[in-house]
Amino acid sequence: MTAWIAKENLRDLLALARTVADRRQLVHAHWKFLTWCADTDVSELRQLAVTVDRWWTETAAFIDTGHHIAKNEGINRVIKLVARAAFGFRNAENQRIRTRCVATREPANTSAPLNFEDTDRPGSGPPGRRAPRRPA
Repeated sequence: MTAWIAKENLRDLLALARTVADRRQLVHAHWKFLTWCADTDVSELRQLAVTVDRWWTETAAFIDTGHHIAKNEGINRVIKLVARAAFGFRNAENQRIRTRCVATREPANTSAPLNFEDTDRPGSGPPGRRAPRRPA
């Protein structure tokens, strides 16, 4: 129950980003979360409070402005994964090109409906693509 209350206090604190909270509300929610975690016997909650307090400047900036760096972090993660997979490329230029292509790729169009029709019928597949041949 103690961890659940700490989670709810942290959620209340972060939910202030969606409101026009004044500085007094922000400080009160921060204090409420930190004191709850500090008064518990759960070491993980105390460590969470230390971490939230250590990152308070950045957290307060997010709550005040609503801006965060999640998109940048996601792109950096993809670049690292591709660079790891491209480690076997013979030259650095190919690795650079591969990383750039993946990092700047647009997301797939998910608004287009899927076509589950039989692809053996003429005209049932995507335009400009032939239906697969059946083995003779």
